[in-house]
Amino acid sequence: MTAFIIYILKSTLCLSAFYLLYRLLFRGTTHFRFNRRVLLLGLLVCSLLPLVHFTLEEELPVHRSLRMLDEALTKVTLPQTRQAEVGAVVSADAGESTFLYSRFFFFLYVGGCSFVLLLFLAAYIRMWHLIKSASVYRESGVCWIVTDRQVSPFSWGNYIVMNRKDYEAYPLIRLHEQMHVFYGHSWDSLWMQLLQVFHWFNPVVWLWQKELRDLHEYQADHGVISCGIDVKTYQLLLVEKAVGTRLYSMACGFDHCSLKKRITMMMERKTPGWKRLYILIAFPLAAGAVFVFAQPKVDAALQTVVVRQAAMCDSSSLNMSVSAADYAGLAPDAVAFDVYVNQRNQLMIGVFDKMDVVKLEGLADAVSKRLVADFSSRYAKNKEVPQIVACITADRNAKMGCVYETRQQISRGYELALRELSAEYSAELLQHSLSNRIVYNPPRSYGNPVAKVADKNKRLEGFGITIFMEGEEKRSLRDFTLQELESEIASLLERVDVSKNVISIGLNVPKDVQEGMVYDVKQVLRKLYLLKVDVAH
Repeated sequence: MTAFIIYILKSTLCLSAFYLLYRLLFRGTTHFRFNRRVLLLGLLVCSLLPLVHFTLEEELPVHRSLRMLDEALTKVTLPQTRQAEVGAVVSADAGESTFLYSRFFFFLYVGGCSFVLLLFLAAYIRMWHLIKSASVYRESGVCWIVTDRQVSPFSWGNYIVMNRKDYEAYPLIRLHEQMHVFYGHSWDSLWMQLLQVFHWFNPVVWLWQKELRDLHEYQADHGVISCGIDVKTYQLLLVEKAVGTRLYSMACGFDHCSLKKRITMMMERKTPGWKRLYILIAFPLAAGAVFVFAQPKVDAALQTVVVRQAAMCDSSSLNMSVSAADYAGLAPDAVAFDVYVNQRNQLMIGVFDKMDVVKLEGLADAVSKRLVADFSSRYAKNKEVPQIVACITADRNAKMGCVYETRQQISRGYELALRELSAEYSAELLQHSLSNRIVYNPPRSYGNPVAKVADKNKRLEGFGITIFMEGEEKRSLRDFTLQELESEIASLLERVDVSKNVISIGLNVPKDVQEGMVYDVKQVLRKLYLLKVDVAH
C-alpha cells in the first residue's frame, strides 16, 4: 500500500508540472491535433515516470522531503501483519489501533475510486438505455441514434445521438458530430476517465479533462470549417444552439466547450509551426522528475549507523546460529513491541502506529525504558506480567550489519531493564517476563528494487552454512545456491532421524548483505528442516 501511495503522489506531481507546461506553451495555439497528442502523451508519461528507478551515490537535499514522506508512510503502514517467524505475537493494545491511519486512508482512497467509477458506469448505463430506446440509422459506418427526447447532440464511439428535430434541421450539427467520430475522441475520453478513477482527489486531473474536451471541440470545429462551410454561418449556429441539456458527461457533445472560446479559436491566426518545438522543454523536465525520484544508496547511511557500534562485530561477516528453538512458539498471552529497521538502516521502536524514531546508540536505553514502564504498569494492575517479546521487523533492503547490531542493542536493553527491576521484583517473575526473547517478523518490501534471491541457481557469494549434529560438524557449504542448499538438507533428512538428534546450523553472511537475501536462505532452512523438527516434537 505504501508503494502505491508514493506512486500516486509522484504521478500527481508530474501531472501538475506537465499541466502547467501545457497551459503556458500550448493552450492558445491552433495546432489542435498536435496539442491533443501532447496531452495524451503527457498523461502516459506522467503515469510511467514514477516507475523509473535508479540510484545515486549520495542523498541530495532535493531527496530529503521525499525520504521524510516515505518514512512517515512507512511508520503508518508498518503494522499490517502480526505473524512472526516464531508464531503469532499479539500486543495487548492490538484492538485499539487496527483500523487507524493506514486502513482509514486506504478505505478512503478506495471509496473515492469506487464512487467515481460508479458515476461513470451510471452515465454509461443511461446512455445505452437511450440508445436502445431510440431509432437507429446506419450511414457511412456511423450509427445515428435519433430520439424524440430533448437531448443535446453527442457522440460515443461510432454512435451519434441526436434529437429528431436537430437531425432533420441541422446538417452542420451532424457534420460536427461526425468529426468527433472521425477523430476518435471517445477513446481519449475513456483513457481520461480511467485516470480520473485513480486520481479522483487530484484537481489537476479534472482540469486536464476540461482541456482535452476543449481540444476535441476546437478540432471538430476546424474539421467542419475545412469542409468548406462558411465560418459566419457556423458561428451563428453555435450561438443558436448554445443552450442545451447535457446528460452524458463522458461523451463528445456539441456544446461541451465555452461558446466564446470556440468562436475565438476559429478567428485565431494559424500558429507558426516552429512553436511545436516547445515540446522539447518537456524532456529536461522529465529527466528532472526522474532525478528527483531517484533513491540514494544506503551504504553511507549504514556506515554512519553501524560502524561506530561495531565493537561486537568487527569483521566483514556475521556468524549466526539457527536451531529448532528459534522457531518454538510463544506463550498465548505474550505481548510484543516492534523495532523496525528501514531500508536506510534507520530505526523505529513502538507498538502498531505508535512508533518513535531512535538512533542505534540510544536503542538499548529506549528498550530498557519501555520494558521497565510496561512491566511496572502490568504488575500494578494484575500482580503478574506475561512474557514481553521484542520483534525485529526489517526492510528487505536493510543491511544485515545493522540488523545484527539492532539485536545486540535490544539484548543490552533487556539486561538494563533486569538490573533496574531486580531490586523490587523477584528473580523468578523477571526471568519469566523478561527472558530476552527476540524474534523476527517477516521482512517488509518498501524498497525498490526489492532485495531477494530471485534465482535459486544464483551463487550467494560470501554465504556459508555449517550443519552440526549433537555438537559435531557434519557438513558445510560455501558460496552455495538455494538449489544446492535444498538438496543438501533434503539428503540429510533422509539419513537422520531428526526427532532423536539435536541439529543446529551455523549461518555466516556478509555484513553488508541485505536482510531479504538472508531471509530467503532462512526460509529454505525453516521449510525443509526446522518446521519438520517442530512437527516431530
